[in-house]
Amino acid sequence: MAGDAIDMCSENDLEQRLIPALWDPTPMPLGYRLLQMTGHLNQHKTQLYYYLKLMGKPVNTRTLYGI
Repeated sequence: MAGDAIDMCSENDLEQRLIPALWDPTPMPLGYRLLQMTGHLNQHKTQLYYYLKLMGKPVNTRTLYGI
C-alpha cells in the first residue's frame, strides 16, 4: 500500500512538495520526509527484535532482516 502511494507521487512532488509531520512541524520535502520515516520505523523494528530476543522468543537475524 505504501509503495502504491509513492508510485502516485511525481518526482516533482517528492522533491518540491513540503510537508510537516506530527513530531516535527518544520516542512520538509516529501521524499526526504518519507526517507526519514522509513529510518524511524527501522529503529522500532530493531527495538522490537531485541525485546523479543531478551524475552526468549525464537527470533534470529533472519527475523530482523526478513530473509
